[in-house]
This record gives sequence, structure tokens and C-alpha cells, in this order.
Amino acid sequence: MPGTPPLLPFEVSSTTYFRPECSHPQLFQTEYKRSNRTKGLKILRCFPHCCPEHIDRSYCGTSLSVRIELSTCPSAASKEPPKCENVAVFARFEAVSDVSLRPSECVEVDTMVAGTQSEDNLEGQWVAGTRDRPSGLVTTLRAPEMPSGDHISLVFHLNGKPFSRWYYDWESGANKAQRLMKHVLKSYVVEHCAVDANDNFVSLTSQQACKQLYRVLHVVKSPEFTVISYLRAPSDPYQTALLPSHSMSGDDILAYEGTQLSYALVTVKVEPSLTRTERATQERPSELPHVLSPSTEVCERSITKSLIWSTQVR
Repeated sequence: MPGTPPLLPFEVSSTTYFRPECSHPQLFQTEYKRSNRTKGLKILRCFPHCCPEHIDRSYCGTSLSVRIELSTCPSAASKEPPKCENVAVFARFEAVSDVSLRPSECVEVDTMVAGTQSEDNLEGQWVAGTRDRPSGLVTTLRAPEMPSGDHISLVFHLNGKPFSRWYYDWESGANKAQRLMKHVLKSYVVEHCAVDANDNFVSLTSQQACKQLYRVLHVVKSPEFTVISYLRAPSDPYQTALLPSHSMSGDDILAYEGTQLSYALVTVKVEPSLTRTERATQERPSELPHVLSPSTEVCERSITKSLIWSTQVR
């Protein structure tokens, strides 16, 4: 285990999630649908919310940003604005029951990089934050009550690309505890540091540095939310139109709640051996003259022959 890290000349004074130029009153939702994609990948839809509006038949995801306020520690020798070249942000989805990283804990840089999502590693659990470099946005977001001489504001963008895809491979289950499990998005503010062969902290540029680490400084947590299967929540108009309108039996409900259900399986159960004419005879005999033929006598003879033929075939 690494030794005691040196005291930082700055501390994280505040953090928050936000969406630049977004006028929606609510950033996060209390429930998200999750759909299965190719290769077993699972994506949260409409995360963190539909912005600027909902997109049908798409991932309907958007980027999310993290604002971090760093302030100079009272005990620091220098009162200059803190240097933050080594500060980074990594985010991931977690169930509230998962074991999380805590401030002062360290993760090897190689381990974090190997688990970070990319076009070549869609199954990675970590989303790396991209630091916002333009000074205009940072200046706009700076808290007016804090003096600029002893603090600095940082902004990191998560999934900052069109049609952002938020992958979450949490394994759900059929039991009630799993279905009601709460989840959060946690963003870890970390410092890039290094240790020597004896696990003593040294400078990143030191010749004695043999292992690079990310040390957790602060954790930003979203409000809790639940995750449900996209097929279990037919709230979209396109999906609702494909669901059965009849009252489902117990077997139908169990099949409907199965995670492997597809639209092709959501059908009204009928006797497969019955012909269309026979079904019409059983279900709505009073409408036969209007549905089949103007001549009731001819219609009845046809139905009788069909029934006799069907019986012989069986």
C-alpha cells in the first residue's frame, strides 16, 4: 500500500453536475429504461434527460458536465491560485450496494486506463472526463462570492459527443430486490501522482517514480434512480402500439416480464389448428352474414364443409 501522500496545496471546495445551455428544470430522472444492444451491450436511454428533446428510435442520450471548485488550503505556504494540471475526472454507474472508492484511496493508472470506455473498449466501466479548456465557460460558471485569487474553477465533460451512449452492464434480476435496486452515477475527482519502489509518494517527474496512481480527492454523486428493462416500460408511443391490448393471463405476465422478450413474442394466443372462418364462427357468429357473405345459407354450408374437412385431417 502506498504511504501517506503529501498534503495538497488545494482542496475541493464544491462540485456539481450540470448541462451547459440547458433550460430544463430537472437534470436527472428517478427512473431510466435500459435497452440491449449488439454484443450484449446495455445502454441507459434518455440519460441524464432528453435534451433538447426526446429522440425516438435512438439512444436519446446527452452529455453531462462536472464543475469543480478548487480552493487554496489555509495551511498552504503559497496563496496563489492552485495548480490543477494533474487533476482528472472519471465517472461510472454504480448500484448503491456496490463497494465504492473513497477519498484518499488510490487506483493504478494502467488499471483505470484499461477499464475506460472507448470505441475499441465499449465494455469499459469508466467514462473519462474531458477538461474544458476555453476560459469563457469557466469564468461564467465561477461563483461570484469567491475571490479569484485563491480558487479556480474546472469543468469536465462526460460523454461529450453527439448521441451520447451511456453503457451500464449491471446484471439485473427477476426478484423484487433487484428490480427496486437504486443506482447512481459517481464522478471521481482524482489527482495523478506517483510512488517509488517503497510505495512512497514522489513527484511524477522524479527518476525514482516507478508506479503511477490516481488518488481520489472527491466524489460527485447523482441522485438515486432505478433501472428497468426497455421492454417492461412501454411508455414510448412506438413501443406501446406493439404491445397486446387484451388482458394477459398469469403465463402471459411472466413471459412479458422475461428479459429476453421480443416484440415478435407478444401475440394474442389462438388455437393454431383453427382456420380464419372457424375463428369467426366461434368468436362472433352473429356477425357472419356481414363478415363473410350476403348469403347466410351458402356461408353455413361452406363452414360445415370446412369443419368436416378439418375433423378428418385431424
